[in-house]
Amino acid sequence: AEAVTRHARDGWIDYAFTQAVHHHERYWRPALTEGRLGFGGDVQSMAAVLEKRGSRELLNVLLRLTKSPDIDATARHGIFNGIASIGGPNELRTIFEKQFHADPASQAAAFVALHHAAAGRNAKPAGDLIAPLKTALTGKNPKLQTAALALAGQWKTGEVAAEIRALAKAAPQPVQIAALSALGQLDREEALLTEVLADAKAAGPVRLAALEALSRVDLTAAVMHGSKMIADGNDPAKLLPVFLAREGGPELLVAVLGKAKITQAAAGKALDALRAAGSSDAALTKVLSKAAGVAATGPVYSEEYVRDLARESLKGNAANGAVVYQTAGCAACHQSGKPIAGLAYIGPDLSTIGNTLSRERIIEEVLWPARAVKEGYSLVQVTTADGTIHQGYEQRSRAEDVFLTPLGSHETLRIPAAQVREKKTAGTAMPPNLTAALRPEQLRDLIHFLTQSRGGAAGK
Repeated sequence: AEAVTRHARDGWIDYAFTQAVHHHERYWRPALTEGRLGFGGDVQSMAAVLEKRGSRELLNVLLRLTKSPDIDATARHGIFNGIASIGGPNELRTIFEKQFHADPASQAAAFVALHHAAAGRNAKPAGDLIAPLKTALTGKNPKLQTAALALAGQWKTGEVAAEIRALAKAAPQPVQIAALSALGQLDREEALLTEVLADAKAAGPVRLAALEALSRVDLTAAVMHGSKMIADGNDPAKLLPVFLAREGGPELLVAVLGKAKITQAAAGKALDALRAAGSSDAALTKVLSKAAGVAATGPVYSEEYVRDLARESLKGNAANGAVVYQTAGCAACHQSGKPIAGLAYIGPDLSTIGNTLSRERIIEEVLWPARAVKEGYSLVQVTTADGTIHQGYEQRSRAEDVFLTPLGSHETLRIPAAQVREKKTAGTAMPPNLTAALRPEQLRDLIHFLTQSRGGAAGK
C-alpha cells in the first residue's frame, strides 16, 4: 500500500488505499509505535499512510512514546520519523528542544528526523532555530554535533557559520566531514576549504569532503584541485563523482585535464573509474583515453562487420574470454554467474545472455550499447535547483516527484518536483568504445564467452 503514495491516485485507488490502511492497522500500528516502521526516512510516504488514520491522534501517541523508558534507540528513530512526517511547526519544535530529550542520543535522533522533514516536505520547527543549534554544535557529543551540522546545512542557517567553521578546523573526523559539507551548503568559506585541500597531512575522507564542498562554492577552483589530486595518483573513483554530480563539472574537468601533466597510469585509472561510474561523457572519455594511450574509438556499425565477427567468434575460447571479461571491466557493472558480495551492479545480468540473445545481437550490445537499450536500463538525469546532477534508473510513477535508483545503489532517491530544474533521458550507462583497446582475438574470445553464458559453466 505504501507504494501507492508514489503515484497520483484517482477516487477508486484512494478508496482502496484508505481501506488497506484501516484493515491492516493491527499490523502496521504496532510496528510504527515500536519504531520498526520507518519508511526509510521517506516522510511523504509515511505521512500519506498516517493521515488516513488520523494524524492528530497518532501524533499524540508518538509524542508520548518518545518519553517511554522501554523504547530502544532504533525504535526512537522510527518514532521521531513518524512525528516529522505529519507534525506541524509546533510538534517539530517540541522534538527540536533540548529539554524534551533525556539524553543527547535522543536529541540526535530527532535532528535526523527533522532533516528528513526539511528535505522531504520543506517543514521546519516554529520559533528560533539558532539557539538550539548553537547549543548542540558547541556541545561535546559527536553524534549530536553531526546531526546538528546536517540540519544547519539543510536549513541554510548562516548564523551558526562561526561554530561550523570551528568544527571544520578541528573535530573528530566524522564531525569535521559534516562541518565541511555544511560549509558547502552554506556557500561560503572558500579559503578554509582550499586550506584543507592543500594540507597533505589531512585524511583522505576529510580532503574529499572539502573538495565536494568547494565544488558547491567555486566549481572552477574545485576542478583545479581535483585534477591535481587525480594526477597525483589519488583514487579517481572517489574524486570523479564529485564533478560528475555538478552542473558544468565534466566540461571544466575536460578543459583542465586536457592541459594537465598526468601519467598514463593515472589517466588509465581515471578512465576505468569513469566507465565504472556509468558515465558516457564523450569529451571526458576522449581526454582520458588520449592521456592513457588507449584507443578511444571502435569500429563503425555495419551488418557486414557484425556477420564477420560472429563467424570469427565461433573459433573463440570461452576460458580466455572469461579473463577478458574481467580485465576489460565488464565484471564491475554486470553479474555473470555468482554475484560478488557487496557490489551493486549497474548493468543487466549477463549470466544467461547466451540463452536470450543471438550471437549477432550480443555483438551489437557489446560494441554499440546505445543502439538498443534494454528496458529498465535507460538512464535518467535530473538537475536540481542547486546545480546537483542525479543520474540513475527511474522508478515508474505517476507522481510529480521523481524516484531514482542511483547507479551503484539499491536505495531509491525521491526528488521533490519543486527541486527539479531539468529532467532528461541520458541513454545507456554503458560507455561507448569499451572494447576499442582489445586485440581482435580478445574481442573474439569475449563474444564467444558471452554466447556460452547460459546459466551453467561456460563452454570451450
